[in-house]
Amino acid sequence: MCGAIPPIQVLGVLNKRSLNFPAQTWPFMCIDMGMGTTNSPTTLNLATRKTITKAQMQALQELNQAFSRTFSLSLSAWLGANVQISMMGAERQVFTTLLENIDVDHTYFSFCHFSPVEGAAIISMELKLIAPVIHLGLGGVDSDEIEEPRELTDIDVAIMDILMTRLCGELNQLWAQCGLRSEYGQRILPATLGRLFPRTEDMLCVTYRMHIGNMSGVMQIALATAVSETVLRELVRQDSKRVQNPATRQILRTRLSNMNIEGALETLPFKVSAQEIVGLEPGAIVRTGINEGTDFLFVISGERVWTASAIAVGERRGAHLIDRRTE
Repeated sequence: MCGAIPPIQVLGVLNKRSLNFPAQTWPFMCIDMGMGTTNSPTTLNLATRKTITKAQMQALQELNQAFSRTFSLSLSAWLGANVQISMMGAERQVFTTLLENIDVDHTYFSFCHFSPVEGAAIISMELKLIAPVIHLGLGGVDSDEIEEPRELTDIDVAIMDILMTRLCGELNQLWAQCGLRSEYGQRILPATLGRLFPRTEDMLCVTYRMHIGNMSGVMQIALATAVSETVLRELVRQDSKRVQNPATRQILRTRLSNMNIEGALETLPFKVSAQEIVGLEPGAIVRTGINEGTDFLFVISGERVWTASAIAVGERRGAHLIDRRTE
């Protein structure tokens, strides 16, 4: 099969979002890594890569709005400074790709456990966000000049432990409807990061933008497969069971009943020759070919809903409804 498709030179990480055609159209691609070896190209099945559906992404965004707001207020009260957190996006990555996309030397890593599923998550935060957290956590004020990131002391790590414990507490509120509970573990050093999960572990990575005082940076929560599958499955299941409040439904129904919707009374479509169109003039009679007893169509908002007949209603015209169309 590989001989039928020219190889593609891959200079970086290949994923289906970098291609201009759907995975369903080209389920298998031949990859030439350009290493100068004589091995045959490796077959890659793009259709097997897991993605986040539109419904799952919408549910994640709605849930994270509340999380971002409450966690921002919690940190602002603790640090005595303005803290703002907002979700930037979410995607699924294998663990090796996650490590490749993170500047490991300039990132602070923590580990938390989830129950009742046997799962875990990595919380990563840019080091430039750590300095204001430590400064404010030690009693500094927002207007003070903050030093550049440095080697962390035991006191610094203890302050970060408090932050991560608070974060896990907010995560418990975030994922409570999914039946999950998180517990903060410990700081993870970059040297041991690669041994936390198998290289092919599928991770759900949720990325946030954090503003702490005048400093801005990125925080990411990467959920392992067992946790992410539970989260995505439960979010969509609960969203599908959501029922609109009866009082809200009645209010909407009342408001809609007072609206005017465009309607029309149409005949069936018919054809007119081009020669006849050229000769049209006032008073001309156009032969439609429609039988005398053919009903009109009552149209609502462009949809042909009923068959009807035109009638006189006083000095105006009306539509006498006959049958509801099922097409």
